[in-house]
Amino acid sequence: MRKEFASLSLLALLVVVIWFATVNVVTASPCPRIDQQKDLNPLVIEIMPDSETAKPVCGGIMTSHLIARPISVNPITGIDASTFELTARIYDSLLDGKIDNPLPRMAEAWQQSDNKQTVTLTLRKGIKFANGDPVTVEDVRFTFENLIYPKEIASSDRDVIACGDGTLPVIRVEASDKISFTCTIRTRTFLAFIGLIEILNKKKVLELVPNVEKSPKDFNTALSLATSPEKMRGIGAGPFVLTKLDPGSVAEFARNPFYWESDKDHNQLPYLNGIRILIAPTDGQVLALASFRNGQTDWFVPRPDDISLLQADKASRGFPVNDDINSGFPLPGTTFWVLSWTAKNPALQAAFRAKEFRQAMSYLTDRAAINKNIFNGLGTEIYWSLNPLSEYYVERPGQPQAVIDRVNKTKFSFDLVKAREILDSLGLKDTDGDGIREIPQNFQGRGNPAGKLEFALSTNAGNTLRIEIAQQIANDARRAGVLINVDTKDAAVLFDKLQTGDYEAILTSLSGGYVPESSANVFTCDGNLHFFNVICPFEKRNNPQVDYEKFEKKVDDFYGNGAVAQEIKEAKKIWDDAQILIGEFQPMIYIVQMNALFAYRTDVLRNHGRAPLANQDVVYCLNGKCRGG
Repeated sequence: MRKEFASLSLLALLVVVIWFATVNVVTASPCPRIDQQKDLNPLVIEIMPDSETAKPVCGGIMTSHLIARPISVNPITGIDASTFELTARIYDSLLDGKIDNPLPRMAEAWQQSDNKQTVTLTLRKGIKFANGDPVTVEDVRFTFENLIYPKEIASSDRDVIACGDGTLPVIRVEASDKISFTCTIRTRTFLAFIGLIEILNKKKVLELVPNVEKSPKDFNTALSLATSPEKMRGIGAGPFVLTKLDPGSVAEFARNPFYWESDKDHNQLPYLNGIRILIAPTDGQVLALASFRNGQTDWFVPRPDDISLLQADKASRGFPVNDDINSGFPLPGTTFWVLSWTAKNPALQAAFRAKEFRQAMSYLTDRAAINKNIFNGLGTEIYWSLNPLSEYYVERPGQPQAVIDRVNKTKFSFDLVKAREILDSLGLKDTDGDGIREIPQNFQGRGNPAGKLEFALSTNAGNTLRIEIAQQIANDARRAGVLINVDTKDAAVLFDKLQTGDYEAILTSLSGGYVPESSANVFTCDGNLHFFNVICPFEKRNNPQVDYEKFEKKVDDFYGNGAVAQEIKEAKKIWDDAQILIGEFQPMIYIVQMNALFAYRTDVLRNHGRAPLANQDVVYCLNGKCRGG
């Protein structure tokens, strides 16, 4: 069983595609035996999500919906959640588990040196890629040194595995099955983050990108959606292999015959014959609901308004759906809207770079109304860069009063009066009586021309929840003399604009949010996803005359110090300070995190742990019959 990791979550709905799945009559098939793979030391899954009731059978194709078009099938350069929905089936990692308690996966053991600067991992005996090629330490070395380390490759992995001094771990092949990583100044997450890297088959990568060792940048466009699944077969060691990909309609996966996990009865995992993910990039939430109610899919993630429809279906026609759809806990990650400090409109750029303006925008964000009216109360208001369930969350129980006082000073809850007062104090006033404020010439000495305080707030096409949130923000902003025009864009377009900084405002989300170090790619100046100020690295390195924002320098320092703090208590103090600073400067304006909602067919799905794809190796369908086959 694995956790699902993704960096940027662009949960969008793009092109209208209706998939009418045929429910085939399929009987359970005998599970392959793991002992058929000679010389393999399998990873044995002892504890199942539903250990008390699980009676696994093999067979079936589990079907679900994806409401955004993936960008690629590249696990190194991918940063959108839709891409990771695909790559997490194909590839696998060295380790798993929690940051402070790693567990074996492709690596069966590890040792740390006495000074804890070096960790040596031992590859699992007999492990193979999905085409039967053996997994070697050379594949591990190649993945790190040739696909992650080069700066020409746009990888967020590089940001999170860096040593405490910013250098990358020194890699050394110690034996045919052992490889070591050394950091002179190690981070607390050193072992865990190295372990989470998914390993690629060097041989297959070189077939697809022959010159990658000499020209690393070529890998940025490798493993695109146009790459033939047959050519990709064996590039990863995950539980499934990609067999079909139409980015506008479907991705299909088949069981990896060389997978290296088993249950305690020596049955080779996964139990499923395959996985089918229906892709509906426009009206996806509507289609996902319809497909589930019509019996075409095994599970889906409903919207709050969908729950009452499902409950009515159950009451009126005995539809087999679970009662505990609402988990009661917020989804991983954070939802926010962000203003681009590099917007092309110079007047807007000048305003967006003022922290007081961003504070006013936070005051204009009515989180309580959004939670009540859009999420039906099934959400948590958020103001900080970490998820409320994180042990590092600055508003966690038991905080000293001094910390609470500092937190409250940078918590800009909805207040139209305060928003207007800030805008007035900045000189952003309605000078022509049309109800829209103006940005004065040379605002705060930034040399800009005058302009209207009017900008676009973009979000994912077809994502009804986000569109409603954006409209709520726009309506309240209009009452304060700020004209926000809500528009929607294809996920790929939105993704590209975030990376290049070519936007005015975007409403989106980041996944994760439990471990602060995992967001180094977003908040540090050199980070691969520093989307609120994409010119920060250039200000920092290439133009000595321009001193990059003092805020950015402080955040870099917090991330450096927080990463090397070895004691949790010390780390929490540093991350408290970081969250309070980020709260003061509002690079992202956090909104509401919806509860994790999960609906599934109670007559079909078993052993899912409320996360069928995260438990893709052990989930199964009753009698080996899923809705998709």
